[in-house]
Amino acid sequence: MNNADAIRFARDLHRAGKLQEAQTLYQRVLSTTPEHPQALHYLGLIMRERRQMPQALDLLRRAAAADPRAPEVHNNLATVLGAVGRAADALACVDAALRLRPDYVEAIVNRGLALDKLKRRDEALACFRRALELHPDHVAARLHLATAFARQGRVEEAADELRRVTAAAPRNPGPWMQLGNLCQRQARPDHAAAAFRRAIELKPDFAEAYNNLGNALKDLGELEAAIAALRKSVELKPDFAHAHWNLALALLLKGDFQSGWLEYEWREHLAEDKRQRRRFPQPVWHGSPPAGKTILLLTEQGLGDTIQFVRYAPLLTARGAKVLVECQPKLRPLLQTLAGVDRVVARGEPLPPFDTHARLLTLPCILGADRSNIPAAVPYLSAEPERAAEWKAKLAALAGGRLKVGIAWQGSKGYRGDAQRSVPLHHFAELAQCPGVALFCLQKGLGTEQVADAGVAVHQFDPPLDETTGAFVETAAVMANLDLVVTSDTSIAHLAGALGVPTWVALCFVPDWRWMAGGDDSPWYPTARLFRQPARGDWAGVFGRIAGELRALAGARAAAADPAGRPPAPDIRVPVSVGELFDKVTILEIKSQRLDDPDKLRNVRAELDALRAAARLVAASPEIDAIVGELRDVNARLWGTEDELRGCEGRQDFGAEFVALARSVYRDNDRRADLKRRLNDLSRSRVVEEKLYRPAHK
Repeated sequence: MNNADAIRFARDLHRAGKLQEAQTLYQRVLSTTPEHPQALHYLGLIMRERRQMPQALDLLRRAAAADPRAPEVHNNLATVLGAVGRAADALACVDAALRLRPDYVEAIVNRGLALDKLKRRDEALACFRRALELHPDHVAARLHLATAFARQGRVEEAADELRRVTAAAPRNPGPWMQLGNLCQRQARPDHAAAAFRRAIELKPDFAEAYNNLGNALKDLGELEAAIAALRKSVELKPDFAHAHWNLALALLLKGDFQSGWLEYEWREHLAEDKRQRRRFPQPVWHGSPPAGKTILLLTEQGLGDTIQFVRYAPLLTARGAKVLVECQPKLRPLLQTLAGVDRVVARGEPLPPFDTHARLLTLPCILGADRSNIPAAVPYLSAEPERAAEWKAKLAALAGGRLKVGIAWQGSKGYRGDAQRSVPLHHFAELAQCPGVALFCLQKGLGTEQVADAGVAVHQFDPPLDETTGAFVETAAVMANLDLVVTSDTSIAHLAGALGVPTWVALCFVPDWRWMAGGDDSPWYPTARLFRQPARGDWAGVFGRIAGELRALAGARAAAADPAGRPPAPDIRVPVSVGELFDKVTILEIKSQRLDDPDKLRNVRAELDALRAAARLVAASPEIDAIVGELRDVNARLWGTEDELRGCEGRQDFGAEFVALARSVYRDNDRRADLKRRLNDLSRSRVVEEKLYRPAHK
């Protein structure tokens, strides 16, 4: 077989995917003709397919030298140079190809890619457009044009190009995937989900599409469907770290802590996490008995994460460990107020000796955390007493007797979901208009520029808080003297919660996992109340409710002040048994579901919030949860029985039905008393109520 026949046969094998056989034939040609340009070229392409880039570069260079008039060789050499990050060299090669063939569409597209990598964005766009002028149906050119638009933030134009691609190549799953990703960037998860589903129809084993579909469904609030899609992604690709991570966030959002914490550990396999991870010669602590060991806890992620999860450090101290916490340098002054930690070290300072180490957000997984055993006693952080005392007088003078409300609205722009969680300041305007309310700015840096144009009367501190102290030191002192904090989902919410300050958190339709998917309270912070968007983007609805509650709170404060100048009625606090506390909580929960009158409902919810906060101080357990659930059922049954008794009385029907209902009341009350007694016993309640019944006459 001569060289020409061998090359033709090898090309056929290459096209059929028989790379090794084709490679053998090309090498046979090169053994007799070492600089055969076609053999060098095609063997270089095989090396490129096999990701053996150094060999591919060598072969393609030799091919270009052997036949400098072949534009395809220069273009393919440019492709490999671009793949290894040598964009400038790639541009030179593709220009050589275009000098030989000016209308070479693949080379024009390649030139656009090289220019894009060199950040010459406008020139890159011009290349992709030129390629489409020459070949309007060139799918790759249109895809690259869409990508270039997206990089420039021209998302609508990018989406339009991708829709043209999906129309031209409807059976190609790749463009559908890209279209879905763009729709996600446009905050259009419904359109994104449809695109991802189409990609999956075309490629049923498309793990990445299932992962992205899961995220889109989560953003739509379809949590069960999202979890199913993410589980499918993991099933198709078991080592897909991002799918595991997204599954963790969905499970934790649902409140499935047991499964969620296990999946959360997959963050260690994410590239961004690997870049930040610390290595030590001492072993990682995985939950062995901690008594007698010195354990170093490493903070991670943001300031809010550290504030939220540092609560777990004292649990190790209680088990006999000596605990060191290494934290973000600016957080050290605040974290030094945490009881139960031997030492707080700023990251970058020399570490004292330790036996083992763990990452802070791994502790819930190690300790088997779930909603029932979250250490939620607050405050667990505190303001400096002297600084808090200084701010007490300052704030009193500024407020002039009005309700003191601190506000924050903007989170870090670096957070992927910041556009959804941060609140434009103008939505706080209705709060500023509430009679008897003074707003104080807790926002720092980014976001404060909105004050000038938002039309919100809010006091800004000059100089800004914490300028000369550690992070949150002055902010904590101010918060200690506020009546309320109203904030978006930022580190301010975590600080206020950790300080035990009454806090109202405005949450987007699908919030960060730690606020979970429903309810108006938080197992992490007993003094927090959650206000959720009823629909995506509906901040007006959220702040309408907050303003209504704030007006009621300020009105109650004003009503408590006597016109004659006497002090307000005292805040009466009396001891109560644990059983009685949970009994009252369940009754108020029933009322909150059945009352329609807005004023009555507001009063019930205020009382319920206060009692729930007290109830969270009781150490939770599955047994206590079960008893409280049964107590709730008994009280609901008693409520229904009373309605039926009133119906009998209204009909003047005191016959057998009335007697049976009346007997059921004392039976249910006996059961209720028994359940309350069991709660008192389990919680070792210091106060125990006693019942006295007159014996029945025979």
